[in-house]
Amino acid sequence: MEPTSRKYLFFDLDGTLTDSMPGIARAVQYALRRFGIDVQDLAALKPFLGPPLRDSFMEFYGMSPEEADRAVAVSREYFVPRGMFENELYPGIPELLAATAAAGRVNVIATSKPQPFAERIAAHFGIDRHFRLISGSTFDGRRKTKADVIRHALSALGIAPGEAVMIGARRHDVEGAAEEGLPAIAVEWGYAPPGELEAARPLRIVPDVETLRRLLAWVQATFGADTATMDAILQQLTARLQSEFTAWSGRAAQAAAKAASNTAGAAADAGIALAASIYLLLGKEKLLHSARLCLRAALPSRTVGQLVAVFQLADRTFSGYIGGQLVDALLVGTETF
Repeated sequence: MEPTSRKYLFFDLDGTLTDSMPGIARAVQYALRRFGIDVQDLAALKPFLGPPLRDSFMEFYGMSPEEADRAVAVSREYFVPRGMFENELYPGIPELLAATAAAGRVNVIATSKPQPFAERIAAHFGIDRHFRLISGSTFDGRRKTKADVIRHALSALGIAPGEAVMIGARRHDVEGAAEEGLPAIAVEWGYAPPGELEAARPLRIVPDVETLRRLLAWVQATFGADTATMDAILQQLTARLQSEFTAWSGRAAQAAAKAASNTAGAAADAGIALAASIYLLLGKEKLLHSARLCLRAALPSRTVGQLVAVFQLADRTFSGYIGGQLVDALLVGTETF
């Protein structure tokens, strides 16, 4: 099954659902002052956003495990009464969560933040009603890493890793998900420094909430319950695309742009749909432009039969053409669709 169509969506909290930097940075600043370290620029504490605080105190300030534990405890003196709510939802997040829940997906929070804090924050912003489960770290240390939190969520829900996908803003989300056998979608609006997400090699990297919404909605809105047919067709396409991709990826992007401007309509839909299938399956950088075109297209308005026919047509086309000829043949062939 295409990973983005999995039923269970595991969301990170800080940097993914909420912009919590002011409260967390001030809590860290407060704790560091207790250790004689004065950090005036809150932006310098941005690396603390996402990973467990204990790990960050040790990594960035050379604290021993015991000192880091104390620093975390001191930071909560500020965070619990004030910093927790120096925080705001990213624009579009409530609508995203409402849409995924309405579509039958199961939303879960999987965060390194202590679970009671995550529950209070979700309730504060009124998004707790969209989540089946909120899984966070524990004060006693039984759950402290992202992998621990994900493992707990899988167990509590009684599901296998193959039924879920992780959505997060830092490499720790991607790595923790991989440790437990989940693919990950990384979001660029969080706190990751340049190059971190690319190095972590998630399944996808999305630039904004709207793109994430479209990505999550694409499979279900386009094919509805007919995912078995879609999977079979796309698996066949994938096998052929792997060997041909390098030769014609650039031309495919050009063809998708050409198709998008084609007023004939049907050819444009088919060309964009093919570009979508290629990008969503392979996530190649050279098709980023075509992917954005297809994700903005009105694919949900097409019937299941029409779109299955598009992919079947593409599949037949792959059998007879290679390289750049494939793209031209597809555009000619879809004029009769």
